[in-house]
Order: sequence, then structure tokens, then C-alpha cells
Amino acid sequence: RNAGGVKHGKVDLTRAITVSSDVYFYQLGAAFWGQRDRVPDALQDTAKAFGLGSRTGIPLVGEQPGRVWTPADRKRFHDKKPKDFPEGNWRTGDNINLAIGQGDVAVTPLQIASAYGAFATGGTLAPPRIAARVLDPQSRPVADVPAAAPRKIDLPTGSDAVLAGLQAAVADPKGTAYGAFAGFPLATFPIAGKTGTAQVPPLQDTAMFVSFGPVARPQFVVAVVMEESGFGGSTAAPVARRVWDGLMGAPPGPIALTEGGAD
Repeated sequence: RNAGGVKHGKVDLTRAITVSSDVYFYQLGAAFWGQRDRVPDALQDTAKAFGLGSRTGIPLVGEQPGRVWTPADRKRFHDKKPKDFPEGNWRTGDNINLAIGQGDVAVTPLQIASAYGAFATGGTLAPPRIAARVLDPQSRPVADVPAAAPRKIDLPTGSDAVLAGLQAAVADPKGTAYGAFAGFPLATFPIAGKTGTAQVPPLQDTAMFVSFGPVARPQFVVAVVMEESGFGGSTAAPVARRVWDGLMGAPPGPIALTEGGAD
């Protein structure tokens, strides 16, 4: 069932992203598991291609790689430490969890932002940097900070449908981030994004919203992750809206939250 027991009816990929249909992606995860003999780790391979589960390369100490586990990873850790990892088998439910970004998945906000940036730019995954140049006390350039070479990703089939869903999540009245962007000038500065709600029991849910814009010529990625904050559409998306208002040089706009939250 979907979050809150909401029923969306029959949906395609674009609509599933727009309204955040958990059931659609449950079925997708199960379908990929059913085809594992032909494509063993399709979901994991795609996630890793976009940099999830590995360090981004940002020049800061302590960056964590996260993880996107495969059935082989599960078995390897079980064999090494069976007490810590008592379940060594990968089952259909694990793939279903993976399809919605839960289960044996741990990624950083920066990894997610980088992945969205790669998607937004047609497959260019650029390692992030924290500065473009070094200035002296008089603001005169002292040295440039070279950017690392980007890596090219072949966007998978269905990317156009994904992009349409990301845009509709913000612009469609049924979209999970629609209320947060009420009054924003989407006609002149279109934004694409996705809400998310990560379950981390026994704690309260983590709220997420990741977005980029303007869609045709992307300049910015805004990623908001808020621990123990509920639904992404109700808490993380409004924070992102404030950031986008600032990037546009506009005063904070009105926010009409969806009743009961939005996944």
C-alpha cells in the first residue's frame, strides 16, 4: 500500500513519480528480481553508475561512501559475521525495499545531489568542489582550484518519462511538492524535483526533497534532508522552496501544504 493508504489508481512511470506511488515501485522492484537471471543487479548497477554508494571526491575529510548492497554483498557479510548479519539470503522483499531507496541502502545528501546533477545535465557526473579560486585579503585571485574531470553516464531508457515526472511533482496539482511551490514562477523558471520519506525505525521518518533547475539549462541542484521530520512534501520541499526563492532573488513566497503531508 502507499503511504497513508492513498490510492492512485493505474499509473505509468511519469505519474508514479508525480504522486509518489510506492506500489508502482514495489512492483518494479519485484519485476527486476524476477529477471535476475538475465540482469542480476540492474537497480544496483544503475544507482552505482550515478555515484551512489561511493565517495563523490569532494576535498573534505571524512566523506563516507555509503552503500548500495547486492545479493553478493549480503552473503559476503553474512559469511564473515553471521551474528551481525544473520540473514544471508536476498529475497523479493529486499529488492522491493531497494526500489524505493530503503533496506540495504545508505547514501549521503551530497551523493543524491550529484546524482540529480548528472541526470539534469544529460549524464555528466562532475565531482563536487568547495571553491573555484583562492583570493587574498584584497579579493585578488591567488590561485585557481581546478575542477576534476567529469564522468559521462549513459542515461537509461525511460529518462524522458522520469524527467516529466520530476517536473510534474512540482507543477501538477497532484504532485507531492506542488503545495510547497505555490506561486513560484515555474513558467519562466521550471524546476524538477522529487519528495522522499525514509523510514528509520525506531526514529521518526527522515524527510527529503531534491530538485534542479531551470530544467532546460540546469544551473542549480538543491537537496534538503531533514531527520525525524515526517513527509518530504510537507517539510523538506518547503525548505527547498525558500532556497529557490533566494536563488531567484525573490521574497519568500506562500506555501500551501498538502493536507496530511505528501510522501
